[in-house]
Amino acid sequence: MYKRQTLGIAGPASAAQFTPALQALGVTGPVTVVGDVVTAFAAGSPATSGAVLIAGTGAIAAAVHAGAVVRTADGLGWLLGDEGSGRWLGLQAVRVAVRNWSAPLAGQIAARAGVTSADEMVYWAQALPWEEIGALAPLVCSAARAGDAHASAIVAEAVTHLVQTLDDLGAEGPVVLGGGLLACDTPVRDGVLATLRARGRHPRTSHDPAAGAAWLAARPLTTLTPAALHETLLGSP
Repeated sequence: MYKRQTLGIAGPASAAQFTPALQALGVTGPVTVVGDVVTAFAAGSPATSGAVLIAGTGAIAAAVHAGAVVRTADGLGWLLGDEGSGRWLGLQAVRVAVRNWSAPLAGQIAARAGVTSADEMVYWAQALPWEEIGALAPLVCSAARAGDAHASAIVAEAVTHLVQTLDDLGAEGPVVLGGGLLACDTPVRDGVLATLRARGRHPRTSHDPAAGAAWLAARPLTTLTPAALHETLLGSP
């Protein structure tokens, strides 16, 4: 039986919403619900305050203090923001493809979309197949790594947007990078790291968010320092 639980949830939620499900599993005790950006930060740093920059399907930067989000930048969804995210990468790739139909990248995008002309690509995109558009991000990253000029330009723009989002946040303290594009081996991560390191900042990487949640829950229950507990649960930085 667990004495304490911490849940990291995307979007607004309260502990009461999860009580019946936890009780059905035989889990009792206090439940703390925090945003998934908090667990992402906790999975990368034991610091009390700092910033987390996340780029996965969407993109957001958040200032975290004492286990709570105190300020955000972007995270506005595909229509108004999420610049530099996976979905943004895919959408930019489709836009480039229909304008440069003879380019190698366009051929790869067309094959993935199952279309044979720029007009078909337009109709395909207007149906808003967001899952398929977001799924183009790995293709763009692979093409950029292979030296494709159009893909490299898209990635470079994504890096610029993500760094600007972090700048807009204006948070002090350590920076943690999270999400598939920034926590994994991608050219987007490479570009963000290079830019921040050139400024003298050395971001940490968010690892398992479940372990981050476990660290948040376990801190009051151990004699270990927060840093020692963090290294025990998540390893060395």
